[in-house]
This record gives sequence, structure tokens and C-alpha cells, in this order.
Amino acid sequence: MCVCVCVFKAVASVRWSHVQETDAEFDIRYERFFNRPDIDGWEIRKAVNDLQGYDLVPEPKIVIAALKACRRVNDYALAVRFLEAVKVVQLFPCLYLVKVIM
Repeated sequence: MCVCVCVFKAVASVRWSHVQETDAEFDIRYERFFNRPDIDGWEIRKAVNDLQGYDLVPEPKIVIAALKACRRVNDYALAVRFLEAVKVVQLFPCLYLVKVIM
């Protein structure tokens, strides 16, 4: 039992010791991720879900890269879901905050 606690503390300290990335680095990271030629549908869904969790409006270059990735894997439903999520966060911030609070 002591070993588990020690391992958890080591993992927690490593996780919290990372450096904050700038907005430009964040944009570049997601743009590169979506522009990968070998990306599959699950990875796109995971990245879109992560972006929605950040509570931000992605830059247009990230939106374009995500939509092109959806097109490469021929997933129209995911592209529509992503656009709806961006629309909700951008056009209805009060509604989005109510959804987060509830």
C-alpha cells in the first residue's frame, strides 16, 4: 500500500511541474495534430472533446485543420458536431456558462 501512495505522489508531482504553454504554442500543437496524415476518427473525436473542455473559442486555423481532418476520414457527423460546439461557445457564451454550471 505504501508503494502505491509513493508512486501516486511521484506521478502527481511530475504532472504539475510542466511549463505553461503560450497561446501560439497551443494553436501550433493542435494545428499539427489535426494536420497529421495518419489521424483516425477516434483521435479527432478525442482532440475535439479536449478542445471543448478548455472552454475557449479555437483560432480559425485550428477549426480549418479540424474540418480538413474530418474530411480526410470522411466523418461528416463529427465535422457538424465540431461546428455546433464552436457556435455554442462563440455565439452563446451565457448559455454555455449555464450548461457548465448545471
